[in-house]
Amino acid sequence: MRLRMILLSSLVAVPAGSLLGGWAVVTVENPPERLVVGTPDVIEYSVRQHGKELLTGLSGNVEARAGSQVVRADAKAIGTGKYSASITVPTTGSWTITVNSGFGKSVTTMRPLAAVAAGAPIVAMSDVERGQHLFSAKGCATCHVEMKV
Repeated sequence: MRLRMILLSSLVAVPAGSLLGGWAVVTVENPPERLVVGTPDVIEYSVRQHGKELLTGLSGNVEARAGSQVVRADAKAIGTGKYSASITVPTTGSWTITVNSGFGKSVTTMRPLAAVAAGAPIVAMSDVERGQHLFSAKGCATCHVEMKV
């Protein structure tokens, strides 16, 4: 009986243990608060396995999406575990930026950003909007749940 329990527990432990290690936190370093049509925005980010160890050698990309429009740029390494990609949105509207780290399914999707025409007045984010924006861009949702205010 004891041997059977040991064998059963090892069968359960192996699949659960194989799930560990396959995630990383993707952190956008200086997330933009708005986009300007026709102007390149550089998205710099880091990738940390288990939120700690910076990962190198990844082939990630940054994608901006507004409805059926998609703009995508491959990322380049700019340091240990740090990457950069430049995107330029072609039209005004609400754009969602997703950073695909290149490490499994580890991604960060920022809250939608307004894309404005060059020279248009800039409307600042409220403190609550900025906090929500940073919560998603910094990868906090990898481990935490956003509380609605």
